[in-house]
Amino acid sequence: MIINLPEYYYISRGEDFVKVENGKMTIRGVWFWDIIMYKILKIITTDYFPIMECYYCHKKEKNLTIDHQYPVAFGGVSLTSNMVFACKDCNGRKGNMNEEEFKEWRTLKNKNRRDSYYNSKIGQKTKKIKIKGEYGFDLPHQWISFIDVESIKPLRDLQIRTSKKYKKAYEFVEKNQKIPRPLILSSNYYLLDGYIAYSIAQEFELKNIPVIILNNVKVLPK
Repeated sequence: MIINLPEYYYISRGEDFVKVENGKMTIRGVWFWDIIMYKILKIITTDYFPIMECYYCHKKEKNLTIDHQYPVAFGGVSLTSNMVFACKDCNGRKGNMNEEEFKEWRTLKNKNRRDSYYNSKIGQKTKKIKIKGEYGFDLPHQWISFIDVESIKPLRDLQIRTSKKYKKAYEFVEKNQKIPRPLILSSNYYLLDGYIAYSIAQEFELKNIPVIILNNVKVLPK
């Protein structure tokens, strides 16, 4: 997968750095992937819209929020290709619908019809998770590849095994033998995001786990 990147971006921290040039990103060191994506999204967005505006209603505001077009609740990930700036009203109304569902929801004029549509869509997805253990089904299939967990190269150790987030993910994998959402990898298979799911996948020795490989992102090992 090729993600959207600005023409140029550079930030350093001692010998570590994140650099974007000619549509390619190079990373050295350990960084928080979400933060990188948020900062780059703002650069990309302001290149097109000098005055920030909501992606959905085009209302111009100073305090916009980040929305995942494919929601995190149903396997969405933090990539510039899946993130937009939205006003609080649109973000709140969209909830856990994906972009296409939200567009259809907005065409409905009657509140009861809107409520029925939302509850139906979210209910169907929740049922898939609880009964079939399906996750990440909301994402475009062309984004996802499947590899064995042994092929992945972590950049750091996971030390949050007692967190509620870890326990919830562990219970999901134990029940379904699947990870909750795709991991994000660089083109040379370094893990950029999804350390909790990766750690649990290692423990269960899972094969063919879903990943999103970013072909225009490369990690330089120390």
